Amino acid sequence: MLIFIFSGTVVLLGLGGLCLLAGLTVLILRRALRSNTPEGKRPKNAAFRFTTPLHGLSLCLAIAASIITINFTEFQPQEVLAGYTIEPDLEINEVIPPTNHPPPPPPPPPPPPVIETVAEPESEPETFESQDISADEPILRDLAPPTPVAPAAPPPPPPLPPPPPPVDEGPLLFAERMPVFGEECFPLSGDERKACSDRALLSFVQSRVRYPALARENGIQGTVVISFIVEKDGTITDVSPAREVGAGCTESAIKAVLAINNEGKRFRPGIQGGRPVRVRFNLPVKFMLE
Repeated sequence: MLIFIFSGTVVLLGLGGLCLLAGLTVLILRRALRSNTPEGKRPKNAAFRFTTPLHGLSLCLAIAASIITINFTEFQPQEVLAGYTIEPDLEINEVIPPTNHPPPPPPPPPPPPVIETVAEPESEPETFESQDISADEPILRDLAPPTPVAPAAPPPPPPLPPPPPPVDEGPLLFAERMPVFGEECFPLSGDERKACSDRALLSFVQSRVRYPALARENGIQGTVVISFIVEKDGTITDVSPAREVGAGCTESAIKAVLAINNEGKRFRPGIQGGRPVRVRFNLPVKFMLE
């Protein structure tokens, strides 16, 4: 295959000439078809007569365009590095003989120690004293065993600190053992003791309630709730109404509850942690007309 070298300008001019040649060929064929086409026949159908020449022309144009395009290359001379030669790798097996170094000389022996003589100090001669005991010499040493001495008594322990002052605790609403009213209920236990105490307290208060005449005349009924505290000695304090009913009913209920202290009745106090405590009670007193 021949190799032609064209510049860029030559390639552009060649491709432009091929395009111009193809366009002129199309125009010539169109004019020829119009002039040679008989009447009553379409020029489009008559163009099939030029199929073979057109195919040949198209092939020639394609080959010419390919040759021009392929040869649009400028080859540059190969660069050669002057004075540089690449040699193949050589394996050099060089045997290095061992070098025998003489051992280092031994260190010199240390110098012998110098012994200095020390002069002995002059000491005075000791006088010998005889420790012999003659038979006539009295024995002054007491050979009896010493009398044992009793050890000194330990100091007495310091006195115990005084007990802390009692703390005034507020009244409890519930205790491990609630206060009990009525001597007949003291020996009982559990729920039976509580039921007996409630029954005795209500019976005592209701028996001392006086229905006020004003409330009776006006048909006033209701339940007064009296709140009080059972102290550690069994007496009651802080008697006050928690719910009131008018027309003198509240005052009559308070007088009936205060009759517990006035008549010398006592609760057995509540117990919490093994010691008596203050407990608050809420006692309902009913006023009902028959």
